[in-house]
Amino acid sequence: MSSFRGSLHFFPERTFENDDALKQSIALEHLLTMSSGLAWDWDEMVSTRDWVQYVLDQLMYIEPGVEFYYSSGNAHVLSAIIQETSGLNSDDFAQQYLFDPLGIAETTWQKAIDGIAKGGWGLKMTPRDMAKLGYLYLKQGRWDGRQIIPAGWIEATTTRHIQVPEPLEPWDLYMGYLWWLHEDGPYAAHGMKGQFIYVIPESDLVVVFTGDIPDAKFAKPQLLIRDYIIPAVTTTPATRRR
Repeated sequence: MSSFRGSLHFFPERTFENDDALKQSIALEHLLTMSSGLAWDWDEMVSTRDWVQYVLDQLMYIEPGVEFYYSSGNAHVLSAIIQETSGLNSDDFAQQYLFDPLGIAETTWQKAIDGIAKGGWGLKMTPRDMAKLGYLYLKQGRWDGRQIIPAGWIEATTTRHIQVPEPLEPWDLYMGYLWWLHEDGPYAAHGMKGQFIYVIPESDLVVVFTGDIPDAKFAKPQLLIRDYIIPAVTTTPATRRR
């Protein structure tokens, strides 16, 4: 983590409440793994006009990197950092450096009141384009003979960094860098109400789900993958007849 620049330093013109040594030690990796140690409340954040200020004003409830705590606020700060460092809003940055090389042209990315692309939600794309993102990761960042994302970043992103306590799924769950890593090998992008991009390297497989399901049934698509789709592509016809 020492190689990561402190996250507050990306906003030199801002001052933040409850500033202390712990807050100064929040690294990009902590935001990427939702282990920043910052308190956070969704309703409070969306009721403010400056989400970045709200998130980074919060009290530290624990040392960074110690405990996973789901926070779309962490992801929104990352979106703001992309804007601060690149001079492009996150949607424009993604379009230029990720979506265009993949041939993804039809996306909609909602913005917060301050104009920053929402880091935690609000990106809409077709299932086919969702599958392209999964396939890019499956192939270690390569697309059509071109290295779009460094292979080392793919590895770091999909490495277990911290365990998720009390997951909605009936299995152990870990965080990579904003990817959810399952105990049996697959990793996934989890979207609101059942939007999933599943990458299963062991089966050379990408699976995409879209839906509108309640939290109580959040694991249903994933159970379909585990219990039916993966066995269907990893067993021979003769085995299935038995």
